[in-house]
Amino acid sequence: MTYSFPCFTGDILILTKDGLKQIKDISTDDYVLTHKNDYQKVIASRKTGEKQIYKINGMAIDELRCTENHRFYVRKMTRHYPTENGRRKRIRTFDEPEWIECKNLNKNYYLGIAINQNSIIPEWEGIDFEWTDGRKTRHKNELSKLMNNICFWWIIGRYLGDGWTRQQGGIIICCAKDETIEILPHLRNCNFNYSISEERTVNKIHIALKELQMFVEQFGKGAKNKKLPGFIFDMPCDLLQSLFEGYISADGYVHNSLIKVSSISRELIYGFAQVVAKVYKTPYRIYKNKRNPIVIIEGRKCHQQAGFELVFKTEKKKQDKAFFENGFIWFPIQSIENTKQNEEVYDIETKNAHSFTANGVIVHNCTDLSVAGKMQGMSRQDWEQGNSTRSGLLWEVERILKEMTKEDLPDVLLMENVPQVHAEQNESDFKAWLNFLKSKGYKNFWKDLNAKDYGIPQNRDRCFCVSFLSDDDFMEFTFPEPVKLEKVMKDFLEETVDEKYYIKNEKADKLIKELIESGVLAENREQRNYKTVDLCVKSPREIGIANCIKARYDAGISNLQADGSGVIDRTRQTV
Repeated sequence: MTYSFPCFTGDILILTKDGLKQIKDISTDDYVLTHKNDYQKVIASRKTGEKQIYKINGMAIDELRCTENHRFYVRKMTRHYPTENGRRKRIRTFDEPEWIECKNLNKNYYLGIAINQNSIIPEWEGIDFEWTDGRKTRHKNELSKLMNNICFWWIIGRYLGDGWTRQQGGIIICCAKDETIEILPHLRNCNFNYSISEERTVNKIHIALKELQMFVEQFGKGAKNKKLPGFIFDMPCDLLQSLFEGYISADGYVHNSLIKVSSISRELIYGFAQVVAKVYKTPYRIYKNKRNPIVIIEGRKCHQQAGFELVFKTEKKKQDKAFFENGFIWFPIQSIENTKQNEEVYDIETKNAHSFTANGVIVHNCTDLSVAGKMQGMSRQDWEQGNSTRSGLLWEVERILKEMTKEDLPDVLLMENVPQVHAEQNESDFKAWLNFLKSKGYKNFWKDLNAKDYGIPQNRDRCFCVSFLSDDDFMEFTFPEPVKLEKVMKDFLEETVDEKYYIKNEKADKLIKELIESGVLAENREQRNYKTVDLCVKSPREIGIANCIKARYDAGISNLQADGSGVIDRTRQTV
């Protein structure tokens, strides 16, 4: 048995103030939606290695992939069969929400979906036209007056389904010839000038407004990359409904109370799912449709990608499985499978609520003993009192071992954690843990090992504890001896690096400003001591060993961590 922190695969979508992001791209600059239906700051973000993955399928998700110990915010469903007037009835009741680990879930548990509760009209500041011939910069803002116009948001929805930007400036909306009459009234209501080019099977409506082009660029380019920016989820329900109806007109299907929309953008479908939950206060289904990568259309070979479908009903029925209640949607689990495959995994930690949403589903965050945090992760008292601000993972393992007979106990236990697991503030709890294992018949061997001593050019210090179930009082275990480091970071660095790995200018400027204000960096360039900056940049090539990237509990500049050589480590910084 190995015990480590809970995590998700990198492609899981997290709802942030800036929209949906994959968990691998979340940083301490983000705010995420929590189980309290509010946004809280991310205080740590980390990649945690490769771990065995469980896959969860449910009504409102195409799938979720996580480690077995990730906790979900769920309600347990129980069926009752009372007899009334000689007839047997079937009644469902639901317990209050609780946090349950993935491996302990089954089809009797309903997963919870958090819903943005804000009602904020977006703001738009217009655009500046800059001229290369020396003319004065001209500011233009025609759209701000339309931010509360339902016809404007209907047009944006239609653009998300069947639109793209023009090379000459503006946007194009494509439609079937008989659909043109539906679109034109919305354009006129916004006072947009437009022209129509007729083609063999479709009409293309051109709106030559550069400002509109700049506005829609925040929704992504290309069908697969379209998404809903974060401010959309804050909008009032009437504007959201109009946005969604515009999209339905392009890529939707309506039959009585049943509504379906589709896209090859997974992010867009999950975004609209949140819109459906907020506007219609009703459950939904998400499907992934696998397609043949190549298809022949009218004699031409065409490439196609997997599609996603969002389906819901506006009419509620007694037999519906999922339901809306008190600002949340609760939906059933369809299957839980141990894939028995290892994948790279990630997790984040949030302030106060200590939860976030994964593909819309409410989950508990991972917490650890990092020096970047408050180092209270082993507190037995917190765990016993149900304090969910720390993981208390060791005591969960203790609970499991206590429920096992001696014949069922694992032969070997393996723990890997940061060295703070046995630091002064955690020493008594760590000793209590080892004594408990000893009482169960385990022989414990623990030691701090550093990756740089075992062939990896990284200064990554971790505590390993190996416990063997044995009656041999003289049993010994020896940790491997250090090996000579044959490679340094220079051997792994690429000559050409993608621009996405560079810190953006505005973030670099902000960091420098904070360093100056805190006194770490002199305001006068000539007076600056470049020792730490030089080491940060040059140490991988000159020293040959990369520093461990550390998560910060707090975004304040005072919490920047430094190792013995004075190298400043920043969350997710890449050298």
